[in-house]
Amino acid sequence: MAETKSEPPAKEAQPVTLPPEAEAERALGSLLVEARERKGLSREDVARETHLPVHYLTMIETDNFGGIADQLYVLPFLRRYAAFLEMDAEEVASRFVRDVQRAEVSIQRINDPIKMVPRRTRGAMLPIFYGILVTLIVLVAAEIAVRR
Repeated sequence: MAETKSEPPAKEAQPVTLPPEAEAERALGSLLVEARERKGLSREDVARETHLPVHYLTMIETDNFGGIADQLYVLPFLRRYAAFLEMDAEEVASRFVRDVQRAEVSIQRINDPIKMVPRRTRGAMLPIFYGILVTLIVLVAAEIAVRR
């Protein structure tokens, strides 16, 4: 009898799911873009439906808040956007606050002043000081000798 080789059954493609740790590492903006795109919406669609300015949606989705003085000003817009996408608005807001705080701590460490050791210029100036002092004494002594 001839031995036949059987091929293993083909595996069905399983959807790729990220573990919660990986989800936490992804930028919040990319999670919002993904949720918006799953719904088949453009930024303009969201702006029209939520009455949020497109430039705020762009800032939120790109995690680029350089155009505003205080990032926490974005929180109400972020909550409205998350609720519209049927996400947990408070969880999204909390994640945003954590990200902002982490970034501020990082910036604060970078901006901590570097302790500088003052240069010791006194030692270099001392011979000059003594030279001037000796010259003055000689001049005063010469002036006194001339007057006598």
